[in-house]
Amino acid sequence: MDEIANLDTKISGFEQARRCKSRYNETRALSSHNSDKKLKTPISFGRNL
Repeated sequence: MDEIANLDTKISGFEQARRCKSRYNETRALSSHNSDKKLKTPISFGRNL
């Protein structure tokens, strides 16, 4: 039983991290789109976190 509960916590933590990361990528994509003319940065950089 404890193992199943532990797995649930792992999954929910992963989901939370995934959502947070995608939100971070969205903001980063927006900001890099705005400053794209001045500074060339790969958007995929944020996905390695």
